[in-house]
Amino acid sequence: MVLLVITGLCTYLLLPRLTEVFEAWNRLDEVDLRWLPVILGAQLASFACIWHMQKLALPGATWFSVITTHLAGNAFNRITPLGGVTGAALQAGMLADSGVPPASASSAMATQSILGSVALGALPLCTLPLLAVTGTNAPDELLAATWIGTAVFLMLAAIFVVLFWTRRPLAWLGTTIDKARSWAGKHPRSGLGDRLVAERDAIRAILGSRWPVAIADSIGRWIFEYVVLLVILVAIGASPNPVLVLFAMTIGALLNLIPLTPGGIGFVEVGLTGTLIAAGIDAKSALLATLAFRLVSFWMPLPFGLAAVYVFRHRHPRPREAGTSLS
Repeated sequence: MVLLVITGLCTYLLLPRLTEVFEAWNRLDEVDLRWLPVILGAQLASFACIWHMQKLALPGATWFSVITTHLAGNAFNRITPLGGVTGAALQAGMLADSGVPPASASSAMATQSILGSVALGALPLCTLPLLAVTGTNAPDELLAATWIGTAVFLMLAAIFVVLFWTRRPLAWLGTTIDKARSWAGKHPRSGLGDRLVAERDAIRAILGSRWPVAIADSIGRWIFEYVVLLVILVAIGASPNPVLVLFAMTIGALLNLIPLTPGGIGFVEVGLTGTLIAAGIDAKSALLATLAFRLVSFWMPLPFGLAAVYVFRHRHPRPREAGTSLS
């Protein structure tokens, strides 16, 4: 209830700016549709990077299960607060129904999430050499993204190293959760610490020498989202600076991680519009580009997620459903 109140309050406070973005709806005809295949192709490629990363971590899962469960989990995390957690939980549960061990599915989701966040935090650092090479002067508002991204990158990289290359902190985390669960629900302890370490070691063994490919997938996901935004700006007749647009996209993606509203709605629209204006895009074009970008990256995948649930459940009904049909 507290979370829902906070979500409602944040949405109310951001509503005026969010309304400005949606008021650009009647200007969508200004988007040059000849660029639409490139925009949709880049968004699909972004998803394909995630699917490939998950398939690397779950070699026993089928492509059908990976793709449909991701689409379902992705849609669910966009309509619920704390979406990153709820979406991952839904996907892990669906993967378990398809025959993937639940612990393996959860470990793979955690690996993909951490790697994706680390890659996102690293993007602003990658743009610094581009600024030097191109001689671009970045506004102070966008340079702030470098420091935000650096902080996120260092924090998540440290978490990744600790959880994936040491034993004691991960075992302590699992044991602490196990104790809290036992105390709160009077359940017997399940040895969660040792299980987490075992699943972590299994993920490391599965990826093996393919870590560079997994990292490339994590970076590629965000690069293709950047291409979506850049091509949208070109399609509406703006003259974007590619380096500054990368800064703007990074800030929008970082705001998407804020779990106070579903899918960062409101925060992303306000932040992305403001950073596009700081990147030299006029206000009207920034509002239209933000709306078009969110339609492609946020709203459009929702019906595909619903369809993915239907198709997945047709092939992998829940155990009770399967038992009922057999009886």
